[in-house]
Amino acid sequence: MLSNDTKVKIYQASIYLTSVYALVFYWDLKLFLTSLAIGWLFYLVAGSATLHKYAAHRTYEPKNRFIKVILIFLGTITALGSTISWAAQHRIHHRHSDHPDDPHSPRGNWWVKLKSWFFYTKQPNINPMIIKDLTTDKDHKFFYKHYNKVFVGFYLFMALFGIESLAYYYTIPAWYVLSGMAWATVIAHTPEWNYRFSWRTYNSQDYTVNSNIWNILIPGEGYHNTHHAVPGLWNNAINKGEFDISAWFIKLIGIPNKPVIREHPPIRKGYKLVKAELQNVKKVIEEIHTNAEHN
Repeated sequence: MLSNDTKVKIYQASIYLTSVYALVFYWDLKLFLTSLAIGWLFYLVAGSATLHKYAAHRTYEPKNRFIKVILIFLGTITALGSTISWAAQHRIHHRHSDHPDDPHSPRGNWWVKLKSWFFYTKQPNINPMIIKDLTTDKDHKFFYKHYNKVFVGFYLFMALFGIESLAYYYTIPAWYVLSGMAWATVIAHTPEWNYRFSWRTYNSQDYTVNSNIWNILIPGEGYHNTHHAVPGLWNNAINKGEFDISAWFIKLIGIPNKPVIREHPPIRKGYKLVKAELQNVKKVIEEIHTNAEHN
């Protein structure tokens, strides 16, 4: 019998294969641009606002149950797993970001990074208490229990309208979401790729940075350093000139929490400053990894 993780990998493969097939045999520039716009919105709502800021970090509560169910449904059809399973692994990631027990650290050679990009990482043992707030919620439990039926049912429903509709209105946008999550898994945690066009608000002991470029491409997620330092923020734009697109959406459909914004040193911005700080962080983390391997 296939494990839940294997089933999710099959669903992700179906997203990629369907998209590639349509792009090769049913190429349409206007539909492709439309699919990218849908993908951007899909990530904003299902990726950032639902899976990340709602399910994993509970930074807000939906204004009513109807909105809540719609959000959980959209999070379910991203092919990233149920809200419960995704939140569980993400919460562990935050506890050990870039450190030895990080469940999806891209630390290693290009092959490790490639596998991490496609979420082929070892599944951690999860203490049920870490997601008790979700497992005791009847709506999250329903979509967890019926995850396979919901995903396959929606995929087949879209397929009824033809390969073009399936690909351009669902699988390519879903690929955008998967790519955004892969960015947060690999690129955002690879220091050598983050020296330019970025800044650090907090001197967190991981490789995270803030970037307006990624903040636009992956709406709501670009201020990764701020998020890792204060994960309970529903709005990661805490400095002058910053903007959090998913926070605008959350304000429309949810009741945000009232997080305490930690004090931070002056912002370090620019290639030299960011590189120096990340190299210092890397020395500390590598020493921790070395000690863990020897013990």
